[in-house]
Amino acid sequence: MRNRKSGFTLPEIALTIVIMAVASLALVAPFMVSSKALGARGPASHLQLSWVAREQAELAMKELSGLSETQWTQTLSALAGASPVTGGTDIPLDEETYRSSLYYVCVGRDLAGADPSCASGFARVTVTLTGLSGGNTLSITFIKTRLGI
Repeated sequence: MRNRKSGFTLPEIALTIVIMAVASLALVAPFMVSSKALGARGPASHLQLSWVAREQAELAMKELSGLSETQWTQTLSALAGASPVTGGTDIPLDEETYRSSLYYVCVGRDLAGADPSCASGFARVTVTLTGLSGGNTLSITFIKTRLGI
């Protein structure tokens, strides 16, 4: 006759609890850090702000799409010379109002050095949303090429 006991031993249960605790900490820790970094406004407001900045970036990309080489050079030279270009309307979000600014820099093919002539066909565009009362700022930077994104 065999003497088998069913169930788990105490060390197996303890090991399972420790593994689950470590795994849950690994999943929760990034959210704790990000909510502290964002302050009282929380991640939901930061997500909304990111969405608004992305919309502003898409508008900037649309403005620069489909330009001929001459139009590209003239338009980007004017925008880079006028940077920062402030958006026309303020953007209300929760209890804060944000102002959109666009910074245009013509860059060479290496994407690092400036190209004052804007003839290379590459531009670094930064969309910055700045809170008018609290000074909170969010920036998105992307590279726009004459032939695409």
